[in-house]
Amino acid sequence: EVMQTRGIVVASIAVGTYDGSVVGLKLERHRDSEAFLAKHSLSQRHAGCIKSTAFSATGKYLATGGTDETIGIYDVNSETDLGSLVQQGGSVTCLEFYEDSHLISGSEDGCIYLWKCSGRWECVSQLKGHRSAVNSASIHPSGRLALSLLERGIF
Repeated sequence: EVMQTRGIVVASIAVGTYDGSVVGLKLERHRDSEAFLAKHSLSQRHAGCIKSTAFSATGKYLATGGTDETIGIYDVNSETDLGSLVQQGGSVTCLEFYEDSHLISGSEDGCIYLWKCSGRWECVSQLKGHRSAVNSASIHPSGRLALSLLERGIF
């Protein structure tokens, strides 16, 4: 018997594909039943392959970054495409949320961008100075500093 009602989401996974689409998986548990995976396909936002995905702290937002130099933003709860952020000068290689308020993105152009997430999504800062592509970035739990890992070392 297939249950038509939604259960409690235990975990969410977002997988980016080479064709630019995103597949979302939710591990759901229904009352008095075992947990199961529910597949959710999101729109094909990117023109190239997806290199990074990130959920906000509460799971409200999903961000995807691709070789098309854009960031796709989704509202996970309503399964709504909120649009694209375009500022990067290279493939978006990493994404990291700080709570539901800010997002940082790194790219192959050696820059890190800080985005404000509430209301109108906007780029509030561009951090230049990296001599190679930004491969990874992480925000300290306090939100006061971030660490970036470059193609050729740590900054």
